[in-house]
Amino acid sequence: MEFVKTTQQEQKALANVLKELFLLEGKAYSTKEVKEFIANETKSGRNFFLLKEGRDAVGCVNIHVDNGIADLKHFFVVKDNIDRGYGTKLLENVIDYCRKHNANRIFSVIPRMHELLFVQNGFSLDKNKVCVELINSMPEQQSNLQNQLKDISLVEEIGNRTAEKLRGLKTK
Repeated sequence: MEFVKTTQQEQKALANVLKELFLLEGKAYSTKEVKEFIANETKSGRNFFLLKEGRDAVGCVNIHVDNGIADLKHFFVVKDNIDRGYGTKLLENVIDYCRKHNANRIFSVIPRMHELLFVQNGFSLDKNKVCVELINSMPEQQSNLQNQLKDISLVEEIGNRTAEKLRGLKTK
C-alpha cells in the first residue's frame, strides 16, 4: 500500500475517486469538471494524495499546510473498500505528512461515514462536524483545545438563545 502525491499520471484515478465522493454528497460532475476542480485546487496550493493498493486507488485526501495548521478536505475511502483498514492507513499517512510539514494542528470537515475513524484516532468532533487534532503536542494541550471547543460551542448556544429571546421581545 502506498500514499502518493498525485501527478498527471494519477489524475484520472483521483478524478474517479472524487466523482464517487461528490455523488455521495449529492453532486454529479463529469470527469472533465472534476479534473478542472483538481487543477484549481492544486493551483491554490493544495495537494491531493491517493492511497493505492497495487494499481488501484482506494482513497484520497486533499491537504494544505500553512503556518503550522493542516487543513484536510476530501478525505475519502472508496465505498467498496470500507472496513478493510484503508481509512486507518490513509489517516496514519495524513498525520505523518502533517508532522513532516511542521503542522501542530489538523482541521477537517469530514464525511459522516468517517467520523468514528477520526474520533478513534484522537480527533475531537464539534457540533459542526469539524475534527481537530493537535499533533506534536502534549496531552494537556489537547485537553485544553477540547475545552476551548466546548467553550466556543457554549458561547454559540448562549448567543442563539439570546437571539431567540430578543426576537420574542420584538414581536410582543
